Amino acid sequence: MAADLPIDTNKFRPIALSGARPGAAFGELSDGSSRFLPGVQGTDRDTGLPTWEIDCAVAADADDQRGRATNFTVKIAAQHAPQVTPLQPITFVDLVARPAVNKKTGQAVCYWSAAGVAPAAGKSFSGDKAA
Repeated sequence: MAADLPIDTNKFRPIALSGARPGAAFGELSDGSSRFLPGVQGTDRDTGLPTWEIDCAVAADADDQRGRATNFTVKIAAQHAPQVTPLQPITFVDLVARPAVNKKTGQAVCYWSAAGVAPAAGKSFSGDKAA
């Protein structure tokens, strides 16, 4: 199992491309593989809380010759959907990246997760991890 890599959110400032939506749920099949369960919200393995997904983007660095933005999805486990304003900067609490290898394709992938969303000015913290 790969180790989580903590991300310094003081140096990494993504833009939210979407509001929080229910996270995908997957069911395990008898052969050990998994499949998407339409219409079912995913739950966190450790806490049992519902999962939420937020699509984000980070602009390309000035010295990036390709000049491409990077898009990714961050998963958050919380009882209620985090309050997110699309097309605005977003700050995650305890943001981590977990590198892995896709079992079907053998390609490297990166899974992103956070404990919550930092409060915007005048708003309260939207994550509510179980103690």
